Amino acid sequence: MSPSNPASTGEPENVQLHACDGGPPPEFVMQGWQVLLQLSPRVQQEMTELVVRSVVDPDNEELGPALEALCRASEMTASAGMRGVRACQFLLREAAARDLDPERFAADLEALSGESTQGLRLLGTRYEALRPHLRDELLHQSLTDHGAVLADLDWRVDTVGSTNRALELNRPVVHLTLGLQSADGTERVSMQLTPRSIRLLQAFTRRFDERGG
Repeated sequence: MSPSNPASTGEPENVQLHACDGGPPPEFVMQGWQVLLQLSPRVQQEMTELVVRSVVDPDNEELGPALEALCRASEMTASAGMRGVRACQFLLREAAARDLDPERFAADLEALSGESTQGLRLLGTRYEALRPHLRDELLHQSLTDHGAVLADLDWRVDTVGSTNRALELNRPVVHLTLGLQSADGTERVSMQLTPRSIRLLQAFTRRFDERGG
């Protein structure tokens, strides 16, 4: 159950969260969560959907304009809307970082919400499905702190006909460009794969498939 003692009415006091190791959340989380709770049910739902999209697809460039449009339509300031989103993102991220189970995450939301059940209904029901996405992103960030991680790749297939070394080769060659992300940014590394190179990669990936992951 929650380690917090919410006030009997109104905004909770002396909030302590599992996601903050038993301590209080940052002030911006308290403020942002209250922004969410004071919205109409429709706007709450739409903001929660934006939070979910930001977790599943953090690089989606449509999220910023979508939040701005929601703020305009609901007569909410952009800063208030951002506080609400950031509060939800913080709670989800910190809970996933500690691998909280849904019950302890729900207890945190109850501690933040006082008598309101809206937050628990909106965010609490999404946490279990979002936790794998959050932990994958946390793994990615942990690795980029110490080196490059494969973030994306592009490829094309060409055919090599003749060269100064051999005539009528007529063999396929894959041009592969890897996007490597690190704490210093992203770099792209290009290489060429022959059929033999591809067989090596297939043998490598097959080892993981056989082990179930």
